[in-house]
Amino acid sequence: MIVEYKTNLLEHLSHETVKPSFNFLVEDEVNMFTGETEKKKNLYFQGVFCQSEKLNFNGRIYPESEIRNAVKTIMQKIEDPDNGGPQIAELDHPTELTVNLDRSAGLITKMWMEGKNGMGRMKIISTPMGNIVRTLVLEKVRLGVSTRGIGNVDDKGYVSDFEIVTVDIVANPSCKSATPRAFFETMETKRAKMIQTLAESVNHDPKAQNYLKKELMEAIKRLH
Repeated sequence: MIVEYKTNLLEHLSHETVKPSFNFLVEDEVNMFTGETEKKKNLYFQGVFCQSEKLNFNGRIYPESEIRNAVKTIMQKIEDPDNGGPQIAELDHPTELTVNLDRSAGLITKMWMEGKNGMGRMKIISTPMGNIVRTLVLEKVRLGVSTRGIGNVDDKGYVSDFEIVTVDIVANPSCKSATPRAFFETMETKRAKMIQTLAESVNHDPKAQNYLKKELMEAIKRLH
């Protein structure tokens, strides 16, 4: 009987091979009553989490079908609370497959395919490790991402039976240039909801008309 053992696969994402590869998004908390932006901001990472059909720095090639299957599988976990829900991401890249709760820094809330690449969205959480990530980002430090998974690799470097365990945040990718390009984008979702609510009542309330005009002017100013 032949028993095959899957290999631990650690991959670092390079912004040199995927441009743009990764964005940092900052979502403001907006007070529903005053419209003022609160100090607390939600930080998200969004962009390419894994690539296919390209020889990476570790000498491996992931067929597009393998990435698609892996993304589909991890999304089934994310969307099912009984099957794990959002997946925990760590700060730094351990060699083992076990996720260490004391090193948790983010939650992978979504993954999808875009062309041949596996895209993802990760929310940075308020843990000690997550706060380190937030501080580094605010200090303009360019961070990288790295997939952690298992699979089989043949003698030509092609990966099969690939499964994503998680995607981690890293400081030192496998080459000097493997640090994603980053920028901040303000997303005022709560302000948008407030404007929508005002718009529904504006036909019946003169005060609401004036307040809606003020909110729209503020929103326009923030676009410049």
